[in-house]
Amino acid sequence: MTNLRCSLRRDESVISARRSFTLVELIVVLTIIFVLTGLVFTAAGFIANKGARARAESEMAALTAAIENYRSDNGNYPRDPTGGNCSNSCNNNQSSTDCLNANSPAMQAGDPTSTCYQNASRYLYGQLSGDYDNSNPTASTNYDYLIDGNEATNRAYFNFSPGMLSVSVITSGKGKGPTVNGGGGGGAFTGPLGATGAIGPIAATGNTGPTGPSGGTGPPGGGNGTYVVNFIRDPFGYPYAYSTAYQHWIQNPTGPQAGYNPTYDMWSTAGSICNNCSGQPSQKCCTVAQSQAESQWIKNW
Repeated sequence: MTNLRCSLRRDESVISARRSFTLVELIVVLTIIFVLTGLVFTAAGFIANKGARARAESEMAALTAAIENYRSDNGNYPRDPTGGNCSNSCNNNQSSTDCLNANSPAMQAGDPTSTCYQNASRYLYGQLSGDYDNSNPTASTNYDYLIDGNEATNRAYFNFSPGMLSVSVITSGKGKGPTVNGGGGGGAFTGPLGATGAIGPIAATGNTGPTGPSGGTGPPGGGNGTYVVNFIRDPFGYPYAYSTAYQHWIQNPTGPQAGYNPTYDMWSTAGSICNNCSGQPSQKCCTVAQSQAESQWIKNW
């Protein structure tokens, strides 16, 4: 009887040992799981990037058609008329479209987060949407996501969906809501510009509220909110670049050729950024030469 019990215990120990995993087997299984997970994430990223590129190509084709319609009506392509010679940076005293040069690394052509990109892209938005008063480049109605003021006579060449625009909210009041940073009270109509940027009182009847006290200038008050369009956004979240640098170079042929097309250049960096290679060594186009980085771009040349 005793021998039988010992035999049964030995058999149970053998069965238990066979049912358990060794450390090596667990490591192998976990390694396989990690490899498969990595492959899934890599494939998902590739598919997402491919879809974004396809969408960018489609949007650029639509923008190109709108630009051609603009040229048919106006006899020229959209071009910021602001004067001034282009230097190694863009500012408000220079043409945003002339100074964005895809053919010049010194102009940070690989940095879609730069002011050059945003200003040129926003100018194109204003010309194609009609949200720009060409008689007054500093009009408060410019780029405010509305067709108002003298813009009522402008023709719209492109209907921008919200997803194609980067828009910032300046005031979010509705109806009788208060204003921000000066301006008229929050009536149903837009209040006048506040002089100090102080908060204007709320209009009780829905009519235009009084102007804030003297000082600096505040944004318009009241209405259904005040917005500003920053740029036309590509599927990667950065501005579509628009440049008339070649036109500017033809008229002022100094230095190496600027731009590529005699009409206009338009491109998306497809998510690559290069604004400070020494400070951002992990960014895509900082690890390769500028010419190699451009091979990733979606462009019209």
